[in-house]
Order: sequence, then C-alpha cells, then structure tokens
Amino acid sequence: MKDLEVFVPAADSPGVLRLRERLKMGEPVIVQILPAEFSRPFQCYQNVDYAVQQFGGRRIDGWALWQYEDFFAEAEHHAIWQSPRGEMACISPQEYKTDRLLFCSSAFAKYEGRRIQNEREILRCRQKVETYLSAVDATNQVRYEFHEQGLQLEDYLMKPRFSVALSAAESALIALCEERPTNT
Repeated sequence: MKDLEVFVPAADSPGVLRLRERLKMGEPVIVQILPAEFSRPFQCYQNVDYAVQQFGGRRIDGWALWQYEDFFAEAEHHAIWQSPRGEMACISPQEYKTDRLLFCSSAFAKYEGRRIQNEREILRCRQKVETYLSAVDATNQVRYEFHEQGLQLEDYLMKPRFSVALSAAESALIALCEERPTNT
C-alpha cells in the first residue's frame, strides 16, 4: 500500500472553490518553491520573517492548497515571501515532491504565534475520510508537541504516544485506499 497521492490542484477545482469561499481567500496564484539555505521545515513564518529582516520585502500570509487524490482538498495555513521587486516565492522546504504550490492570500487568517489548523473539503467517502483525517490530526498534534519540545523525528518515532497515533492513521489510510477505483 502506498500513501495517498498529493498534488497541486487546479484553481477552479470543486474543493478549491469551496475552500476559497469558506475561508474568504484571495485569488489563487502558482508560487515557485525555492527553499532558502537558512529555512527549516515546518517553520514558514519564521523563515519568511528572517528573509524579510535580511533582504527586505514582506511576508504574505494565506493558504497553500493541496489535493489528496479525489478524496479531499486541503488548505494549509502558510506564509510566502514577496521580494522587494514584488516576486513571490515559497522559501520553506515542503514535504510533497513538487516545485510549486497553489497559494491564496488571506487578510482573515493572520499568523500570530499560534498554529492555525488545516482546513479540508471532503469530496467523497465522507466517513472514511473523516476517520482518516481524525487519525492524521492526532498524529500531527503529537508531532507538533514533540517538535515544540525540541525533539527531532528520530526521537519521537520511538515514543509510545506517537506510535499509537501513527498506527491509527495507518489503519484509516488502509481503509480509505480500499475506496480507490480498481483498474480492470
């Protein structure tokens, strides 16, 4: 079994349109992912604030939009850097293998030092997707807590609380993957 395929959705896809309306997002733009040498994963706000201090420009808060196969679309609160010349770039490393992301600015969701939950729009298999997302959220919550304590991935992989959450997420993923169309 493999993980769900994650990709950059079309700006006019149903999940993106619903998320944009619900979260009062600006117009979508494609932004290149160009991780800076100083950038750390999962630290987009700090990465961009550092770039603004060092090079000028400004931070733009908003949402990175992703789609997980045809099951759900996700809006991840995110910050990008706008250079003094007006060019926009995502300077933070991303966990998905892509060189671009779909980004919508938002004046309604400013980062103020507290993590902002991802928002999702379920497209099909509602019950199984909700079970999967609940398990993923539990895993992420443990991961964020450990990260805030300064623990690295290899440190918390061995923690029982993380193992239990991860096991539930994997079980939910298996059930969700059973809903994939079969090739006959």
